[in-house]
Amino acid sequence: MVTEERIKQTIEDVRNAISNDPDQANAIYRAHVDLVEGVKCVAKAQSSSPLSFDKPLSPNLGLGCKIDSGGKELGMVPSELFLVSLASCFAIGFGTFAALHDVELHQVSIEISGHIDLRGALSMDESVPIGFKRIEYSVTVRSPSHEEVLREVTRLAVERSPMMQNLSNEIDVDGTVLVNNVGVMTITQNGASHL
Repeated sequence: MVTEERIKQTIEDVRNAISNDPDQANAIYRAHVDLVEGVKCVAKAQSSSPLSFDKPLSPNLGLGCKIDSGGKELGMVPSELFLVSLASCFAIGFGTFAALHDVELHQVSIEISGHIDLRGALSMDESVPIGFKRIEYSVTVRSPSHEEVLREVTRLAVERSPMMQNLSNEIDVDGTVLVNNVGVMTITQNGASHL
């Protein structure tokens, strides 16, 4: 069991490690997605030595809780899950538009990585943005179809990807924080305001 004291000590250790070596703040989250049939995807993720609250510090620091699904740990931290969502959305779009254009696919594989400076998320430097500063991906496609139709399928998969659009469009994000069943704060994408 992870105690509050362990969490506090881990965060302090990470902050100290970053203070001593600022390069430690640069984490890379990676994921790989394969379109395996129709629009079904299989995903794997691996960060640059993600920091776990029950393991010792590693040379390259990543932070996050592991995601649990129905009692089974998925082995991904939230940032990896975000990348998997983006890549699998693109892969599903590719499969969908390939089917609509009668394109036979033998392989669609996506390698995706997100670069983040942890100083922002750890409140170490207010000038450092929170979240990914860069996302890169590479898609491998094998198909006997003509290049022209594959270019069209690719264009549609990128342009019509809801997850890709979520990155480039401003979206309204609103929420409420309840503490002991009492609303204490409303949150919008522009910041927080008290109730």
